[in-house]
Amino acid sequence: MSSSERLWERRVCIFDIDGVLLDVSKRYDIAYKTDPRKGRLFWQTFFSEDLLKYDVPLEIGIQNIFRCVNEKKRVIIISGRPKRLRKATEEQLREIGVLKEVHYQLLFLREDDDYRKSYIYKLEVLKRLAREYVIEEVHDDDENFLREIERLFPDVKLYLYDNGRTKEFRRQRLF
Repeated sequence: MSSSERLWERRVCIFDIDGVLLDVSKRYDIAYKTDPRKGRLFWQTFFSEDLLKYDVPLEIGIQNIFRCVNEKKRVIIISGRPKRLRKATEEQLREIGVLKEVHYQLLFLREDDDYRKSYIYKLEVLKRLAREYVIEEVHDDDENFLREIERLFPDVKLYLYDNGRTKEFRRQRLF
């Protein structure tokens, strides 16, 4: 295998789930009613397997996964969801037509007892992945995460998702 073929196989697109592939606003609203301060009870409710049924597919995120696959890029999913939701999450992805091994190769979920901000966890995973892969695109709904990626990996294309819409993310430069 030539070096250009190896590079081709290492090109990846990174996707989040909540807010990118799935609209989680209903689940968020239910969790917010239990704990408006967004403390531990909020997150326990938000990450309740019973509430995943309220999630709705976001077409733009799903279309972008298919585009990356058609461009022969690997897809890796990094989510702030806890690992205890792995089986339910994989089922959700299957239900929206995003199949493991066909559309995504790796799914990273955080440890159940990891209460750091989601973007800190995801950035840690992304740094590890950058040692093995050429990260070409990151699709997320968290501006803090995208700002950090832009700072560390200025050549990566960043896509910010907001209420079912997406746009290429670039912080405004002063000069």
